[in-house]
Amino acid sequence: MTDKEITKRITELMSQKGLNANKLAQLSDIAPSTLNSMLDRGNTPTLPTLVKICNGLGITITQFFMSDTDQQVTLTKDQKFLIETFNGLT
Repeated sequence: MTDKEITKRITELMSQKGLNANKLAQLSDIAPSTLNSMLDRGNTPTLPTLVKICNGLGITITQFFMSDTDQQVTLTKDQKFLIETFNGLT
């Protein structure tokens, strides 16, 4: 995926979930200026930032990169908890 495709995908997912950039930034625990700057300039987020954005969108990083024709993965509450816990490890 190119830089522009990644920011386009974030924008598409925000639209699908009815989120604006400020709300997504809040849910993702990132600065609104960071998200707005990234979306305005088409810059690719770092992997940790993209993981935070995916968490804010309520999806996994795998789901982010899936195309609409790929099979969607549905996680249980426990599976989501384990992934979020794993992502928080140092």
